[in-house]
Amino acid sequence: MYLIGSLLDENHFAEHSDIDLAVSGLETDKYFKALNSIWKILPKGVKGFDLIPMKSLLKIYQRN
Repeated sequence: MYLIGSLLDENHFAEHSDIDLAVSGLETDKYFKALNSIWKILPKGVKGFDLIPMKSLLKIYQRN
């Protein structure tokens, strides 16, 4: 699991920022269970959370 996005840079992180995590090795059928489990342990007040499969990120960056 890798932290990506605005949380990596205090100059880009703001009150409205969400948490972005990239994950590798997570089976497709377990994605929503993992997402739900993470939401349950996040502190109240977190505005948003993205769990992004590494394969999806690689495809996006390969196009650019």
